[in-house]
Amino acid sequence: MLQHEYGHYLDFLSILKKSSFVIAVIKYYIKIGLPSLFSAVKDKNNHKSFKTEIRANKLAVKWFGKNLASGFKDVYPVK
Repeated sequence: MLQHEYGHYLDFLSILKKSSFVIAVIKYYIKIGLPSLFSAVKDKNNHKSFKTEIRANKLAVKWFGKNLASGFKDVYPVK
């Protein structure tokens, strides 16, 4: 789970590279945080397949590479 959450952090960093910190936080919550939250509340069964979650998983896989937790892709889909 921590590696997945780190993927969200990496997503935030990609926004931060293009904006000031305050703007990046606002953009993150509008584009990623709130849609992810609404997805989790609205449809818990399919939340892991929501676009923000898939993106976080892909970023985690890329970042952690060989250090990715065993079974990560079984729990956190990347497609």
